[in-house]
Formats: sequence, C-alpha cells, structure tokens
Amino acid sequence: MTASFGATGAGNRKVIDYLRGFGVVVAVPVEGTGSYGAELARTLRRAGMTVLEAARPDRRARCLHGKSDPLDALQAAVTALSGRGLATPKDRDGLVESMRVLLTERSSARKARGAAMNQIHALLVTAPEQIRATYRHLGSMKLVAALARSRPTPGHGPEQTLRGSVKRLAVRLGSTHLAAHVNPAYCSCPASALSSPASFWSPAVTTPND
Repeated sequence: MTASFGATGAGNRKVIDYLRGFGVVVAVPVEGTGSYGAELARTLRRAGMTVLEAARPDRRARCLHGKSDPLDALQAAVTALSGRGLATPKDRDGLVESMRVLLTERSSARKARGAAMNQIHALLVTAPEQIRATYRHLGSMKLVAALARSRPTPGHGPEQTLRGSVKRLAVRLGSTHLAAHVNPAYCSCPASALSSPASFWSPAVTTPND
C-alpha cells in the first residue's frame, strides 16, 4: 500500500499522520536525506521517529521496470525490513550544518574568483600591445585593483570593448573577494577539528573603489 504526499511542510506532517495510522513506527527509511529528503528527515526526527538513510534504488531494476516512485518506496521499505543497505543520516542541525552552509558559500566564491581571473588573463594575452604594456608587470591583486579603477572610453570598437570587459571582470572578482573574517560559530563547533584552519574563513563581499 502506497500513498503520495506533497513535498511541503503540510505534506510532511501528513506523512507522519499516515505512518502513525499503522501503529508503532520503528524506523522510517528516507532516500536523499542530504538533499531533497532533508526536510522530511528533520520533520520525522522532531516527531520522535528514527530515520534511516536508504540507498538509491537498484539501477538494474530501474532499467527493467522504469522510474517509479511507488516501486522506489516499496524497495526502501523492504530494505529497511532486511536491515541491509541502511545508514544513519547526518544530523543537519546546529553548528555543523552552519559550517556546511558557509563552506559551500566559500567554495562557490573561490570558483567564481578563479574563473574571473582566468578570463582576465586570457583577454589580456590577446589584447593590443598598448593595453598589455600597461598591466604587464602587475601582480594579480594589483592587476585587479588597477582594472577595477580604470575608466574605459565609451565606444564599440574592439579596444574599448576589451577595456570595458576586463574592468567588469575585475569588479566582479572583487565582489567575491575572500576577506579574512572568522565566523565565531566555528570556535565552539566540534566539527572544526576535522577541517584545516583555512576552512574557517568565510567570504565577505567587498566592492573596489571605482
């Protein structure tokens, strides 16, 4: 017997009522507790239920029968009864979750910063000599600062377009600058021992002076 519920707060509460209608709930297998099933897992825990991480459905079975949510739910239930292929999901509350969110933000900021810097160098490599000569001897940080302060002449020619592009890239790069600001939550976070000191820096947005 299967039933469908909306992936909302109200839908999650209906799941709890539905499960309790069968009697005492020993455990609830949930697929994707670290992604789409995170909120459902939290709701079930708050209701006092034991949540187990169910493995993804067998690919061979999916190839034979196609994608089916009812079949996936049935397989998760069978897996929970057998006691195989289950794991205890990570707790996504408290300071550990705060650290995960901040490190995700930091990672995306670093990637954006690297991409912008690579684009600046690629454009300057093919730029006319008069532009290259201006910035040739500048290091990365001084180059970004100089480009952000530049005032390109308006126009649609190749040189004006290039000067405008590298300036905009430099300003964008500055907006993802990783400033050295420590989040106080890390100081008391038990998981901090698992990360390097460099992981404690969180991104702060700065805007170069134009």
